[in-house]
Amino acid sequence: SILESEPYMQDLSTDQLSALRDARPKPSKNDVLKAIDVAADRKLEQVVIRDVAVNSDTLQKIAAISSLTDLTLDRVQLSDANITTLLRCKSLTRLSIGNNLITAESAEPLGKFSNLGFLYLVGNPICNNPSAKAALKKAYPDAYLHFE
Repeated sequence: SILESEPYMQDLSTDQLSALRDARPKPSKNDVLKAIDVAADRKLEQVVIRDVAVNSDTLQKIAAISSLTDLTLDRVQLSDANITTLLRCKSLTRLSIGNNLITAESAEPLGKFSNLGFLYLVGNPICNNPSAKAALKKAYPDAYLHFE
């Protein structure tokens, strides 16, 4: 859309961008589930879900998409219990799970993705734990890790 074109977005202030984001209609959980169902058999490589709480059913459906390489689940109320489900996404190279409820407890499971080259964790409690950050840096020495 015109409002989301890059040149237009660059001209907006932070407050204007925030107001624009808040004015958009928020998808319901059912909308998200329907979209995943429709896309699951289409060799989907990227899923982006923001600002909608996801439940275990949604995460199970996402994890079943074998072609998925890029997953963004920002501000969706993910917790440590959800990370093991995400480990079923064997092809992931990019994972963004910013502004959720991920703690240092998830450092070990988060370190088990085999192809991860990008991990975005900004806004999670895990970012305040130096030992968890060190463990992830050790697990992914060549990856782009974002804690701040």
